[in-house]
Amino acid sequence: MKVITKDDLTLYVLENTDTITDTGTMLEIRGTRDFNVSDLSDNNYTLYTDVTDVPEDWQGHRYFYNGTWTVNEDWVDPATFTLDY
Repeated sequence: MKVITKDDLTLYVLENTDTITDTGTMLEIRGTRDFNVSDLSDNNYTLYTDVTDVPEDWQGHRYFYNGTWTVNEDWVDPATFTLDY
């Protein structure tokens, strides 16, 4: 798997076969899903490849990764999140 992080916070987990192109103004991701990421470009992210130990319960922002996985203690499950207003 490919893992994209920013400041070690995991943002995306992608298939090894997916392609990632940094255009200098955004990332273009093509493969299993095709999408663009406009807030990542010009080396403000880290890309890890051939990651074999992605946690089964992985969700964006739930973990930090820098070669090893660490739980993000500030993560809130979006399925249980409610607004208090």
